[in-house]
Amino acid sequence: MISNGIVNLIMQMSVLGFVIPVVFILAWKVRTKKSIIPSLVGAGVFIMFTFCFESVPNMIFLHTKNPISDFIVGNGIVYAVYVSLIAAVFEEAGRFVAFKFFLTKYTSDNETSIFYGLGHGGIECMIALGITQLQYYAYAQLINQNKISSVINALPDEQSKAAMTELVNSIKQLTLSQSLWAGGQRFFVMFMQVALSVLVFKAVKETNNNHYIIIAVILHTLGNMPAALYQRDICPRFATEVISIVYSIVVCVYAYNVYKTLPKKKTTKKEKSFDVAGKKLTN
Repeated sequence: MISNGIVNLIMQMSVLGFVIPVVFILAWKVRTKKSIIPSLVGAGVFIMFTFCFESVPNMIFLHTKNPISDFIVGNGIVYAVYVSLIAAVFEEAGRFVAFKFFLTKYTSDNETSIFYGLGHGGIECMIALGITQLQYYAYAQLINQNKISSVINALPDEQSKAAMTELVNSIKQLTLSQSLWAGGQRFFVMFMQVALSVLVFKAVKETNNNHYIIIAVILHTLGNMPAALYQRDICPRFATEVISIVYSIVVCVYAYNVYKTLPKKKTTKKEKSFDVAGKKLTN
């Protein structure tokens, strides 16, 4: 049995996983009074590059039987480096494509980098926290109703049954602190996605700063490593979450300093005349 406190917290984490990204996007819109279209583009690009384009090399190097995939899957460190790097490359490529081709109308505004990052990181948070915790909630209800065994037995093969059994056991062992740490870690990762968006935005906006794309890929790869190592039981769960939170803060501080160096949008004569007129009216 799973306590009602844990079950309720799982649902609360799921709700927050959906609500928090939307709240931040709307708050940034209220502050900047700019369009949220870059956030929508960010969400779409994340889904396209992560679930469509990234799946192609993963199919070749992880899920197809060959000497390279055997080497990658058979070595925990190599596996962690591969999945961390491939995710970083495709996500940063997606950011570059978005700023370079889809959002040219908005790149004159530095706020676009934040909007895009909130969309990119926000949809990841909704999937990784919101949807995942919603699934956990459903499984927790089945566990408490003693119906989970029938669900496991209905699975088509032994591998699926073993994976589901392992997931059910991990849900049974969840504590309040583990759920809170996991939820908090996902929000910090969302902010790191905003920070990485600032770096790629700078690379696109300033032609002599293309190296910021490489910096973003490296920082993103390192940020993915703790979770990848945890998947292979190399890094403990608590250590993974603490490292991820601290690392996200460091990257955000670095990106904030980069954001301050972005060139300001030049005010046109028409905008200046409106400003002057507005001041006269208020006076």
